[in-house]
Amino acid sequence: MTVAPSQDQIFSPRTVLILVGVSLFAMLASILVISFGNEQETYTTTRQNSFSVSAIGHKAFVNSLKHQNIPVLISQYKTAERLAPNSILMLLEPDLNFSKPEILEKLLTHETKILVLPKRRGARRGFQNPRWLSKTYLTSYEAPEKILKMVDPLASIYRPYHPRKEKKTLEEDLKTSTEEKTELEKAPNESSGHDPDEVKEEPLDWTVTKIKDMPDLLNPQLMRSDKIEPLLATKDGILVGMMFGDLGTTIVISDPDILSNFGLGRGDNAAIMQYVVDFLRVGNNTIFVDETSHGFTRNPDFIRSAFEYPFIFVTLQVLIFTVLLVWATAQRFGTPQKTKPALKPGKAVLIQNTVNLLNAGDHKPEILVRYVDLTLHAMARRLRVPRHLDEADTIHWLDEYGRKHNVHMEFRVIKHRAQMLNSKTGPRSHSFMDVVHDKPLLQIALHLEKWKQEMLDGSGTDKLNQ
Repeated sequence: MTVAPSQDQIFSPRTVLILVGVSLFAMLASILVISFGNEQETYTTTRQNSFSVSAIGHKAFVNSLKHQNIPVLISQYKTAERLAPNSILMLLEPDLNFSKPEILEKLLTHETKILVLPKRRGARRGFQNPRWLSKTYLTSYEAPEKILKMVDPLASIYRPYHPRKEKKTLEEDLKTSTEEKTELEKAPNESSGHDPDEVKEEPLDWTVTKIKDMPDLLNPQLMRSDKIEPLLATKDGILVGMMFGDLGTTIVISDPDILSNFGLGRGDNAAIMQYVVDFLRVGNNTIFVDETSHGFTRNPDFIRSAFEYPFIFVTLQVLIFTVLLVWATAQRFGTPQKTKPALKPGKAVLIQNTVNLLNAGDHKPEILVRYVDLTLHAMARRLRVPRHLDEADTIHWLDEYGRKHNVHMEFRVIKHRAQMLNSKTGPRSHSFMDVVHDKPLLQIALHLEKWKQEMLDGSGTDKLNQ
């Protein structure tokens, strides 16, 4: 059986229970999602960054660090100001199209860092798979060299199977560069063989191998520098090198394929990256992965975070409760209603209260006798009855006065009736029968009032004779 809400209630008890149940369920669900939910992809991107699951992205590498319980922070806001003294900064293929050179130079002053140079660009496959690439292109030499020269102005890039050509614009270089389709992202109807235009590669001879693991790279990109100490290199160039100096300790990786999503699982590439990270880490240092150099900026303000996953669940609950609160209190808005006074103005309330008290006391016959006596004395004063007369003579005098003025009733009769009623009436309970017993009282009171008016104003017969 549903209990209907009263006039002062906004919701019925059943509705209140439903609202409380839904709110508790939503709160529990939000806590579970925040505590145990998987990290949601923040961006749909195919570029070279830690959010990208495309072939040239870094999502797999960053996740591999997290799975080892290494503290990783993907920074999208003022990275240089947030770096801790013992933290490791990772600059994974910074893009000067999205980051100013002076900001990147400031980041390179951090004490411990890993710099990975850019190498490829990609073309998105389409709306059907917006996170995948259809093709990848080698960038011009200029793109990685600009960043490399920030740590060594005399360093240069060398690609064994794609020698440097005459200087062209970036657009011309992209058009003439070799198109590569990675094994990871071939279309379903493509064969598993290599692109026919791809340059046939010969295995490189890694002459400097302080890192014992061997890389497996497609169209490798090396660097040449006198300041960078090689950790893994060929006679033609360095793949992984290290620098010490005013900029602190810097490990430079010339080819990003070693840690990209499609390249991390090839050969010993993952083991090489593990060696680099372990070489720099001391204790439980936090790794900062900078994404401001890829154009990802996010101001960590409270209002914006409140409307993002997973805090949007808490925000929705607050909004729902606010709406319900406004709904429940809306009828109280505006000018306050005037409260009714406890007692109405005038004598009517006092008279009514007196009547109620007299009725509760059940002494109406005695009161009637007293009222008759008071009326007698009042009429004696009004009509100037001689003061030396006693009560009986006063009654006689008034009755004689009434007969002379054609008054129909005698006071003697009214007083006698009141006394008789008082002597016959005993204690009785309050019930419907009170109305029956009160009728003689009212009749005597009315006769007394009529007698009083006729004595003062005269009867109708007396006025007619006049």
